[in-house]
Amino acid sequence: MPRLVPLLSGLALATAITYKVGNDLQKDQSEIKNRLNSAKNTLERAVAEEQYSRGPSYLTDSQKYVSDRLVPSVKDSWNSQIMNASQSLVKVDIGSKVKQLWDTYTK
Repeated sequence: MPRLVPLLSGLALATAITYKVGNDLQKDQSEIKNRLNSAKNTLERAVAEEQYSRGPSYLTDSQKYVSDRLVPSVKDSWNSQIMNASQSLVKVDIGSKVKQLWDTYTK
C-alpha cells in the first residue's frame, strides 16, 4: 500500500503536466498561425491595393524575404525551443520529486 499512493500521485502529476504542456503548445501554435495569417493578409492587401510608390518589385522582395528567410527562421527557433522543453521534461525524475513532496507534506 505505501507504494501505491506515490505511484498514483506520480501518474496523476505526469498526466496533469502532459495535459498542460499539450494545451500550451496548441495555444502557442494557434497564436503563431494567427500572426502569420495576419501578416500574409496584410501583404496580400498591400499587393492588391498597390499603395507603395516603389512598385511591385519592393513587395515581391518583401514576400520573398518573408517566405525564404523569416518563416524558416521562426520555424527553426520554434523547433529548437520545443526540443529543449521536451528534453528537460524527459530529464525530470517525477517519481523522486513526488516522493520528496509526499515525504515533506506527510510528516
